Amino acid sequence: MYTRTIKILLLILFVAVLACDDLERNNPLDPKNPSSQRTETVLVESFVNQSGGAYIASSLTAFDRLLREYGEDAFVYLEHHIAETPGTDNNALDASLNRYKVFVPETAGQGIPDVFFNGLQGRVQGASDADAAYLRYNTELEKELGRQCYFTIEAKTTRKGDNLTVSAQIARLGSEEAKDIVIYAAVLSKAPGSKYRRIVKAFVTMDAFEDFNHGEIKSVKRDIDILNGWDVDNLQAVIFVQDSRDLYVYQTVKIDIN
Repeated sequence: MYTRTIKILLLILFVAVLACDDLERNNPLDPKNPSSQRTETVLVESFVNQSGGAYIASSLTAFDRLLREYGEDAFVYLEHHIAETPGTDNNALDASLNRYKVFVPETAGQGIPDVFFNGLQGRVQGASDADAAYLRYNTELEKELGRQCYFTIEAKTTRKGDNLTVSAQIARLGSEEAKDIVIYAAVLSKAPGSKYRRIVKAFVTMDAFEDFNHGEIKSVKRDIDILNGWDVDNLQAVIFVQDSRDLYVYQTVKIDIN
């Protein structure tokens, strides 16, 4: 009798497992659920140069205040240092300069400080003083906070000596496919003299996808060399998903590197 009861229970469990695929998928983070979505993490990219004088200083002071008031997890801040003239900024990266030229390809429109919110969704150029810059940045940030999006990212990092591996699984949520998607990664280090701001030390393309179907999960991975002079005890990695056509940033994630 005992053996028969066990067999009946196992049969019921087996039937229940088979039926799972027919259940309504109502998890909002399930990529197979057509109504799935997730709150977007706002990406703020600031382009500066350390020899830029009072305007740059005002911009950086404003971001120190924003990050202090909102908290470092409220949005992701990338401080790109760029230099058209070599030697004017020890933190300047060619990759960051190329990134800026994607946003502003015409020389006549270029000028720093220049700040972008979720790609080209918001832009603030110049900073007459720290208070005015804070108000302008805060206005653009508030417009982007709380939006829902149809991508989610699960990321991790692995460090072995001077090699860092950044990897992620990215799911397309919702019911529609996405086109021309590019996945980027950045490595950040704390800005000298600041408790909150982080400077971009590496900026790379992880992968690109012409088609990203709804319910699909894609895996990406990229090795990045850790260079001499980096503050290895305070590194973070950032991964974000962007539309290569209109430059809209869909989703961003930040990971501490241990």
